[in-house]
Amino acid sequence: AAPAAPGDGDPLRRELLQRLADGPLEPRDLALDTAGSPERIAALLRRLLDEGTLRTRPDGRIERTDSAAPGAK
Repeated sequence: AAPAAPGDGDPLRRELLQRLADGPLEPRDLALDTAGSPERIAALLRRLLDEGTLRTRPDGRIERTDSAAPGAK
């Protein structure tokens, strides 16, 4: 098995990435029904954007990059 990426043990990180697996979402839609405070969700989104796991589309929606896809190297 491949070594776990940093933060893989974080349930909120897994939840956000899973919700984005079906396609891009508006940040406010992503925060709806997500287990976590708005501040924690915002901080995690910033971290995932900074590390390149997520990116912001020109229309403002957030999407996963290829590096966040299952099986990506």
